[in-house]
Formats: sequence, structure tokens, C-alpha cells
Amino acid sequence: MLSQELSHPTFTVLTDCPERTKRSFPFVQAQNRRDLLAVAKVMREADIVLWGGGHLIQNISSQSFMLFQLALVNLALAQGVPVMAFALGAGDLQGSVWRRLTTATLNRLSAITVRDVTSREFLQRMAVERPITVSADPAIVLRYDQSRPPQLQEKTDAPYAVIAPRRWFHYHHAFFPVKWQPALSRVASPHFDTIIDGLAHTADWLVGTYGINIVLLPMYPGVEQGDELVCQAIRNRMANSSRAQITRINYEAGSLLSIIGSAMVVLGVRLHSTILATCAGVPSVHLHYQQKGLGFFTQIGLSEFCMAIDAVDWALLEARLQQLIDQRQFYHEHLIEKRDELTLAARESAGIVRRILAG
Repeated sequence: MLSQELSHPTFTVLTDCPERTKRSFPFVQAQNRRDLLAVAKVMREADIVLWGGGHLIQNISSQSFMLFQLALVNLALAQGVPVMAFALGAGDLQGSVWRRLTTATLNRLSAITVRDVTSREFLQRMAVERPITVSADPAIVLRYDQSRPPQLQEKTDAPYAVIAPRRWFHYHHAFFPVKWQPALSRVASPHFDTIIDGLAHTADWLVGTYGINIVLLPMYPGVEQGDELVCQAIRNRMANSSRAQITRINYEAGSLLSIIGSAMVVLGVRLHSTILATCAGVPSVHLHYQQKGLGFFTQIGLSEFCMAIDAVDWALLEARLQQLIDQRQFYHEHLIEKRDELTLAARESAGIVRRILAG
């Protein structure tokens, strides 16, 4: 998207995993964002710093997260480098001190674009004075390549549904990030146990009602997120566990889209599983754990298919999935139309970058 707007741009990505970032995106440079001296040097050499890549204005995951985000932005500002908030999400920021610090930082930025109306309204309530443009999540510009077969370990000619889970009951505005918790303790929780049971029962319902298989998609496996543990817990509780498989793939966008784009329907706790489903015109239901999920489904005009994870009506969830499957062509066409609208909105963020650099 930015490469289309700018003339021969070069990119340096601040990341926790430089090697993996380079493997997935060989055309960029990657810098460990924890090495602040090296980060300061990279920023000093840049023409602009883009602050984006998700739901960055929040401290529900941890207060140290917001502290680190503000430190990065102010490190660039202190060196006189223009900073743009790039299609980010905002919300769930508790504490008057955090809000004042964030507002003061945002009012120093060259431009602000957010990915939904809810984020703009939140920042306006925080007294952010800079103009705020509603764009869209940049992932919406990705496209499903129908010629690319899904990378499944267990090949199947049968239709399948994708379930993309994640753990949830760890958001309590604690100071330290959840990745410092033991992986198994993040899955084991009496309340979350009901979510595991519900997802397993829903998977069995899909198998029994439509005769389809289940693909459990751990979008963020490993020690920090542990999605594969949640997938395994769901599969273990399924009566039809032989009809379910857990994917283990190269987790770059094309691989994820190859699986999601070939699905009959997607049930996502991970928000970006449903955004990628929208890219491919695949109907989806989202169990949202933050307001960002509801914001996206409002954008695509399907808010009734977005349910709060802490109050799931499992019978209603099955009814919503049945509605999407039985009227799949209608929802496919609706999603393609909304996808194209949001793609234009997403590209506006890139256009603003070009105008800033042009002076």
C-alpha cells in the first residue's frame, strides 16, 4: 500500500522478532524494538515514523504496554522526526494520568488516522485536538489468491469451517504483560473453561449439522500467546475430534489467507481472522474481547454477528452461523462490497503519509 503511494521507499520495522519479520517480509529491514539505542538511531535516519499496527492506545493488556508505546513515540519526537499515528485502534485506556500523557503525545503528531469511528470518538473524548481521520485496518487491502491451495497438514476435499481462538481472561489492566505468565496458566481458568466447552460444542454442531470438517487455526502460537494450547483444548473436548485438525503453517498473510479464504465460514476470537475472512469474502462470526472487534463489524454492517465473549449465547451463535452458511452467497457479495469500500479508506492513510513527506 505504501509502496504504491511513495517513490522507491525503504522500510525499517520495529519488532520483537527481527529474524521472523525478515523471513516474512524480505523487502524490509527489521530492528529489535527493545534495543532503544539502536531504535533511536534508526528513527534519527528516518523521514517519518509510522506508529501503528494494531490496538495501540490501551492499557487493558498491561500498563507497561502503554508506557513502552509512549516512550517509542516520544523518542522519535525528541529527535525532531515527524510521527504519524497510522490506522491504529484506541480504547480501554484507564487512568487519568495515562490519558493526559497520551493526549499530550497525540497532539504533537503530524497526523492521526484510526481504523474505526469508535477509536476516533474515544480520542475526541480524551480532548485530542489534532484532526482525526477514520481509515481502516491496513490488513483489509490483502487479497485471497484462489489459485493457492490451503496449506493443511491433513489434506481434505470436504468443506471446512475455521475456528481461530485465543485465550482471554487475562486482561485486568495489570502492570506487567501477560507474556510473563506461564503459558498453561493462561488457558486454565474456570471462566475460560466455559469458552473452551462452548467452542468445542459449536465445532461438533457444525460437523453434525453440515457434515463439514473443522480447522483450528492458532494464529499466534508459542510462548507469548499459546494459541495452539487453546486449539488443543478445544479438540480434546470435541466428540468429533477426528474431524478436526490443528494447523501448523508458515504464519505469513498468504498462508493464513489460503486457509481462511477456502473456508465455508469462520468463527474467530482473533479479530484478524475475521478481517482476513472479509478480505476473501468469507462470512464470519467474532467473539469480541475488546471494543475493536465490535468497531470492525460495525464498519462492515454486520454488528449482529459480533458477540461479547464474556456473555456468549451459544444457541444464538449457532443460529448466526447457520444464517451465514445458509445464505452464504448473499453475505459473500455483501462482504466483497464492504471490503472494497474499506480498502479505499485504508489507502487514505498511505495518501496522508505521501502528503507529509511532500511537505
